[in-house]
Amino acid sequence: AMVRLCELLPSSETYALALLEYLKAVGSYARGFRLAEQFSHRFSTNGLIKALDFEFFVQLANSRDNPKAFCRKRIQELQRAVATNADDGPSFLSLGLALQILSPAGERFESGRKVTVALNKARSLEADNPWPLWALLREQLRHLDGKQRRMDDGVTGQASTICRNGLRLFPDFSPFLEHLGRTLLSSSDPVDVDRGRSLLERAIIADEECAGALFTLGRHYESLGDTVAARQYYTKVLESPRGTFYAKKVIERLSRMVA
Repeated sequence: AMVRLCELLPSSETYALALLEYLKAVGSYARGFRLAEQFSHRFSTNGLIKALDFEFFVQLANSRDNPKAFCRKRIQELQRAVATNADDGPSFLSLGLALQILSPAGERFESGRKVTVALNKARSLEADNPWPLWALLREQLRHLDGKQRRMDDGVTGQASTICRNGLRLFPDFSPFLEHLGRTLLSSSDPVDVDRGRSLLERAIIADEECAGALFTLGRHYESLGDTVAARQYYTKVLESPRGTFYAKKVIERLSRMVA
């Protein structure tokens, strides 16, 4: 019922994302890819919808005999698209994300340079679109894992710097507000924690369905022992169309509060 309802309602990016994230969570990759292809054309400047499109594509490619060749063919199609229309910002955004998500792990360094070129071209063509800069943030984080990622993703790390620069250009862009807010909230400095809380609240004001910010604030207040505030934020996550990813964690945390 939820899928059918959302299929009829994706006149907004929020419902389109909610449906795609739900299908990803339940492992419905074929249906997710079919709808993501439609939504990525309807909402051509939205980087997250495009990224989900390619993530579904990877899952389908993995069921083929030669996944690498299947992904490479998709990348080549996008390269031809930008070659024939060098002024199309969304196409360069698509190419950058495709290179980021579809390139084999062994080609990560080489593809990373191509990703940066494509995304910077998308930025130059659409200066008012925050998604290419968001995709560059993903690229920064893609090359880091474990301790290295935790170190770089700190208050003074490159990822946080990208968010700060992004917020100067796009002060109400919720993904940057959420990422930087979450980072500051984990700081040992009380001033940073207050700033992080403020940024997460701003993310929710900018996008009331920002489930990640709602969940992070719920977890923060739970850690402080403020179960009333924690429950309020956790409940909002469950009420959000985009709360699917966090629903299981929220239910577990709420159950522990009641026990």
